Amino acid sequence: MQSEAFLKNSTNEQHKQLLKTLKYAVHLNSRMRTMGAKAILARNRITNQRNYKMILNLNLLSRITPAEQFQIVSHELAHLLDYAIRNDSNHDEKWKKLHRAMGGNGQRCHRHKIADMKNKVNRILVIDTKDKKEF
Repeated sequence: MQSEAFLKNSTNEQHKQLLKTLKYAVHLNSRMRTMGAKAILARNRITNQRNYKMILNLNLLSRITPAEQFQIVSHELAHLLDYAIRNDSNHDEKWKKLHRAMGGNGQRCHRHKIADMKNKVNRILVIDTKDKKEF
């Protein structure tokens, strides 16, 4: 399978090139209550076009260090890259390899309590890398 060969033989430079060409939207959401972030692959039912999206918990990101922010964002980017390569993503060894190649720690979860966070930021920011727009 091509995706298996890519994962086995790829270099960090190949990951960077794939990420540069990958078009995805980033949503910063202050209403998330159960997770720190989420990566999504959706398909248009008519055109079968892939739509990649990353949703980040703005309340969490505003309360953690830049190093922790990097781990969360790189974690979700590794999922998007995994979706682009394998059409699927979970926290298996192949995903861990991608996350570590991006400088991440390859861990499944952060260690922050999200349920205790109140809405300090009441805004949703969407950045669409396809059209280079902010909403």
